[in-house]
Amino acid sequence: MGLGEILLVKPAFLITTGLVHYLLGVSFLPIKTGFNKKRVFSGILITIFCYRVLNNYLLTILAPSSFRAVLFYSISYLFFLSNMRFFAGKIHLKLFLGFFYLSVITISETLMWGAVLYFVGNERTTQLVLVEWDSGAITSYIMLLITCLIWRARLGKHSYLSKKIMAIHTSIIVLCIFLGFTLVLRENFISVGIFSIVLILFFIYFRIVEDTSRKIHSYRLDEEKNRLMKDHYDQIEAYQQKIQILRHDMKHQLIHLRGQVEKKPRSLIIQHVDGMLDEIDQVQNQHFTDHEAVNIIVGHKYRRGQEAGVACSVTIEIPPVLSLEERDLIALIGNLFDNALEACDYCQEEKQISFRMVQRHGCLAIRLENTTDGTHQSFRTRKKEKQMHGFGMKSILEIVQKYAGKIDYSWIENRFILEITFFED
Repeated sequence: MGLGEILLVKPAFLITTGLVHYLLGVSFLPIKTGFNKKRVFSGILITIFCYRVLNNYLLTILAPSSFRAVLFYSISYLFFLSNMRFFAGKIHLKLFLGFFYLSVITISETLMWGAVLYFVGNERTTQLVLVEWDSGAITSYIMLLITCLIWRARLGKHSYLSKKIMAIHTSIIVLCIFLGFTLVLRENFISVGIFSIVLILFFIYFRIVEDTSRKIHSYRLDEEKNRLMKDHYDQIEAYQQKIQILRHDMKHQLIHLRGQVEKKPRSLIIQHVDGMLDEIDQVQNQHFTDHEAVNIIVGHKYRRGQEAGVACSVTIEIPPVLSLEERDLIALIGNLFDNALEACDYCQEEKQISFRMVQRHGCLAIRLENTTDGTHQSFRTRKKEKQMHGFGMKSILEIVQKYAGKIDYSWIENRFILEITFFED
């Protein structure tokens, strides 16, 4: 065993295997009270180091056989279970995770040896088996990749990166795996260690890019909220100005009306009064709910619907404070109305939107119904600038998933119905 293998490859194996154990644990189980993440990961690394020492010792005293393979699998299972001591949960779930871990090992080994057979052929593969080539390094990378995918799926994280950036990152990961595989086959252990460091640095860079994209997404939501707030207060200011003008003119209108009572026919007087009532209707300020954020976004979309000739019906019965964050409420309701308004744009005759939002017995229910032209039963936008649009439904689904809600939708003839339910803790 060379110095490069001792200093670089073995630590890389310990770290990658430790990450596999840790990520599988946090994906399905909570960390026990009294342990922090650093302490848990350090304990896992110590356990894996002991496993590695025992594994190397057994390799020197046991000849290749089915018994040795079963023994190694059993030891891997027991060491994984020992690392589950840092996590809270029922024993049967930990036992299941142990078997799941063995399946990940099997899949990774199969992929690794399949790649060896493909790249170097039968003869070279047979030689590697005979010399008991240590395949753990490259297998640990494959296991880490599989585990990361499981972890992200279980955690419900959503990527805020564009498809192009995700494609570039995926390409880099695939190339890194291929490069590491090639270096291990050549037994260039110093290069493998350096490659491992580069891979870790890339992982850190990937997290920084994703966190930055998430912050930009959050900033855009805040910017949209501030814009809606400004529009709302501009509407209130305009409403107050119209009230002042109407109040100023009301006295003169009543004096004029008093003079007409004695001189003009009743029909003309009625017509004049109707005109005054229309003026009052035009300056009515819409108030749907005491929840400020919901009232602002619904009022903004309601006015857009009126301007577009869409008949909007709104019913909101919610408390002033909800468990959902304001930015998520604004994004959710805004996207619901945007999709409905876009669908109504293509309707030649009836244009209607019905929105209902009610909280009862710890359950928040949202129901939106809108007319459609009956020809487009899809969430894909029909706008020409598709790269700038079409993210509304994706955002809605992400918010529903974030709060463990339920969503149902259907197209019935020329109508689209969507229902969302959130359950309060």
